[in-house]
Amino acid sequence: DVVKEALKWIAANGGEYGLDTKKIALMGCCSGSMAALQAAYKLKSPGVRCIVDLWGSLDPVSSISSKSCPVYVIHSLKDNMVDVRYGQDIYERALSMGLDKSRIEILDGDGHTHYNYVGKWVMPRIVEFVDDNMN
Repeated sequence: DVVKEALKWIAANGGEYGLDTKKIALMGCCSGSMAALQAAYKLKSPGVRCIVDLWGSLDPVSSISSKSCPVYVIHSLKDNMVDVRYGQDIYERALSMGLDKSRIEILDGDGHTHYNYVGKWVMPRIVEFVDDNMN
């Protein structure tokens, strides 16, 4: 798994680059998001403090526990590739586990991956979410 290997490398070498290896945020889009969710929730990678999930899914959501990190789910209402319900299930599970810093944002409209919109309008909220979870 590429994310797992990247996290191992950060743990082993991050200090040389001034990184705090105990304060990692993961973010991915679609399959990248699925890999990030798996790394944090199924593999329980150390140091991961939060995840930004853009149009991803996690099976099973029961791998999210009370010791997991919060997630910011961003999904499209009418996603034709990954149903919005997957994002809603991740968010609802996170809340049910007491991960109160978790957030969800359902974008109105069709389609899968609205990168321009996210980059222009959602990115400030993503940065705020990550900052809030690094303290």
